[in-house]
Amino acid sequence: MIRIRAIAVAGLAVIAIWYCVAPRPPDGAGRDARTATAPPNDARRGAPNAISSPSRPPPATTRSGDPSPIDAAKSAAEGRTEAPDRPASPPRASLLDNYLRATRYPPTSRPLTPANEDLIHPNQRHDRKAASEQDPEVTFLLTADRYRVNGTEALTATLQAWRNDVPVAPEILSAGLVAVEPTIGTVIPVTFQIVDQVGMATIVPSAIIDGPHAMIVALQVTFTVGESTDSAAINFQYTPPRSVPAHFTGRFGDRVVDGSLVIDAGVEVLQPGYFVIDANLWAGDEPVAWTRFKGQLDGGPATVALRFFGKAIRSRGFPGPYRIGELRGARFDEGRQPDMDHMTSVRSAYETTAYPLDVFSDADWTSPIKERKIEALRRATLDPSQPPVTETIDPSAPPDDEPTTEPPPAGGGVPGPSSADR
Repeated sequence: MIRIRAIAVAGLAVIAIWYCVAPRPPDGAGRDARTATAPPNDARRGAPNAISSPSRPPPATTRSGDPSPIDAAKSAAEGRTEAPDRPASPPRASLLDNYLRATRYPPTSRPLTPANEDLIHPNQRHDRKAASEQDPEVTFLLTADRYRVNGTEALTATLQAWRNDVPVAPEILSAGLVAVEPTIGTVIPVTFQIVDQVGMATIVPSAIIDGPHAMIVALQVTFTVGESTDSAAINFQYTPPRSVPAHFTGRFGDRVVDGSLVIDAGVEVLQPGYFVIDANLWAGDEPVAWTRFKGQLDGGPATVALRFFGKAIRSRGFPGPYRIGELRGARFDEGRQPDMDHMTSVRSAYETTAYPLDVFSDADWTSPIKERKIEALRRATLDPSQPPVTETIDPSAPPDDEPTTEPPPAGGGVPGPSSADR
């Protein structure tokens, strides 16, 4: 009986100490951000939000197999410890199977499905409603029609407000643009108009902001709804006209190379450097495949070969003709933040000739580095004494032995007329 009481007392003591020293969230933690701003999923090193707020730490949880706090206290009082069960590492045969499934397509070309919204809508914003700090019945949303603004493009911003989920018109007290990265600029006033209870502003940054490089710009708005006064802000990335590194010329051509579809896109390079150019492939209204070009481009006219992998096309099951859309690109500007100057994107660029599906290869992607990894995984599967394979492939970047460019068609230049010329 004495021993049981001692265990119980020790257990309660441990729990009391844990309760006293356990961290507590700071006052106000967990409160909704004034405006939650998120760049598109394919944005590189997303820009910081203009406004942020702390969030509540996640509650303490107990993993399956871990002792409960009371059992742990009893074990400590009795001078014994219990190691929680840990999930076993996957069998090496499973690692090989998973690797083979993950590398059926090259890192730079994959099937495109309606679920890939970040690629189908690459410049879409993901702002969320925020709650008023002064009136719990009021919520609002400041957003825009895009995250990146390039060259002379316009940004359309909207401010909506609700009281108990019923739309109400906000009264705009002030609004302005200010560069926040790489340097902080001065506030430039912006005018909002109320249209159908929604605050709207069409902004052409190139008319009021200039600079030699891409920048992060904040749109800040102060407004009232009834008796409450609130502020909101969103960021967007702006590439001034003189910083736009290249233009798509509108000249395209298509061909089949080694069982894959290659679309040659004409580009006028204004600032040579290392470029990333993405494009989506469509069959009517159905998404088919995505591709990425990565490579060095010199100044002047150039041809970029956009290679849509044959198996990626075959897996979607749609024959041609195909259309390329969401054509976008950027040049890396190493050492700067933001580190990419963007090209003006093209929503719908070119339609190919009619290709049957069987002209495209259904073979899996292969490369020397992939074969080396497969062989290492097989050896480890057959011989457990082999050290574990720790090298992995990064699906977001081409392996070091995969060419990032296709040779231009014979004769050089940009082949074929554009669909606009037909």
